[in-house]
Amino acid sequence: MKATNGVLQTMMGMEVEAGKVRFERIVPRCAEVIGSVGVAGVLSGSITIFLDLALAKTATAQRDS
Repeated sequence: MKATNGVLQTMMGMEVEAGKVRFERIVPRCAEVIGSVGVAGVLSGSITIFLDLALAKTATAQRDS
C-alpha cells in the first residue's frame, strides 16, 4: 500500500486509502483506462491500475504541467 500510494502521489498528486480486499470475476468494461507501473529497488513488482472514465479524468486533472 505504501509503494502504491507513493507512485500515485508522485505521478498524479493523489492519495489513496486501503479498502477491503475483494475478488471478482473479470468482466469486460467500457470506457476504462488501465495503467501498469513497474517498481524496482529493495522490493520489486508491478502495480496495475484500473480506472473508470470519470476517475481517469479526475486523476489526469490532478497534476499541473
